[in-house]
Amino acid sequence: MSKKDFFDVLDICAELVGWLFIACSIAFFAGLLAFFISTLFGEHLGFIIGCIIFGIGILGGIIYASRIFKTTGTIRFLSNSSWRNSNDNMND
Repeated sequence: MSKKDFFDVLDICAELVGWLFIACSIAFFAGLLAFFISTLFGEHLGFIIGCIIFGIGILGGIIYASRIFKTTGTIRFLSNSSWRNSNDNMND
């Protein structure tokens, strides 16, 4: 295995971790919303509505993460987001 192959494998692993991070973050916020809605509507109806919202969040996260992976790459997207946040704090 050459160095180029080794770094290609590392690059793919980094992109996979970034993809999971983006997809799971959207699903996490959908899960929070589903939890609060399920407490409002009672046991059975709330559970069904919560599962539907969580499923939509998972699908939305997968679609959004795949779109970012195809256009800019997940690591570049995450690093640009982090850079913007730290740059905004430096101006204060």
